[in-house]
Amino acid sequence: MIELINIPKQCICNRDIPIAKIFSEDQEQLSSAVSSVKWYAVLRPSNFHSEKVVTDSLRYEEIQIIQVDIKDTDLLFDVARVIYRRIKYPCLLIICYNGACTKYVVSACQFSPGKIDYDRNILHSIVMSHWIHPDCLSYKAKLFIDSLNQALEKEGNLYEIYSALYQTITLFKLSGTSKAHTKSLIDYLCGRGENPKVGGKGKILRFCTPHRFYPSRKEFLANYYPKNNGNQSYSLIYDYEDIWYCFLKNDYIRSYIEKNGYRDIDYFVYRIDEKLYG
Repeated sequence: MIELINIPKQCICNRDIPIAKIFSEDQEQLSSAVSSVKWYAVLRPSNFHSEKVVTDSLRYEEIQIIQVDIKDTDLLFDVARVIYRRIKYPCLLIICYNGACTKYVVSACQFSPGKIDYDRNILHSIVMSHWIHPDCLSYKAKLFIDSLNQALEKEGNLYEIYSALYQTITLFKLSGTSKAHTKSLIDYLCGRGENPKVGGKGKILRFCTPHRFYPSRKEFLANYYPKNNGNQSYSLIYDYEDIWYCFLKNDYIRSYIEKNGYRDIDYFVYRIDEKLYG
């Protein structure tokens, strides 16, 4: 995945970061969910076509590109939050999960320097991209990667470049639909019973890693991954790009998609829902 992003060679450092340097002893659950952390590259004025921005409210001296391998997607957001806290510069995280398939999310987080302690960044919204499957890039995933590369080629200071990266991820943000809705799509395509041509309906979603969606307590907050949820109820959401990948990996469903000329999950779901509920 990271090879698809056009990072200048002079910016690449490719050094391992000890997991113990990121996670404290009381964060064992999070550290055990991580296989490795790598400082892949750094964009700074000395090696990149940009200038730093340092004011009372902004501190963009460098952009760190960090590659993280995780074993538990349920802790995706929590792991990212700790990394953003530990590293005192704006970061672009490339997070890899190697389960039934190898896939990635790209993440960014805007921040402000701490008002009392300049080293304690105040994190703002953390955004995660849809899951990206390099072995079968969707049309929208290709557009997303192109947009990331355009943001890196953007003329401007480091704050403007990072803001462009953040906005690009926001437009391709992790989101999807419920398990029940996903099942209704499969039932429409394959029939409610077992279909011998499908090869086992229970295996279709084997590449999905659903994430927890917590309804926001405040209507104006997009509270997908709130901190300290306690016993708050949640729903499991299947990411749209995960669903699309699963469908393309099933010969029966892929044939249906190709026959009808669907090229992305949004239009596909729209047309099926129109037939189901229209």
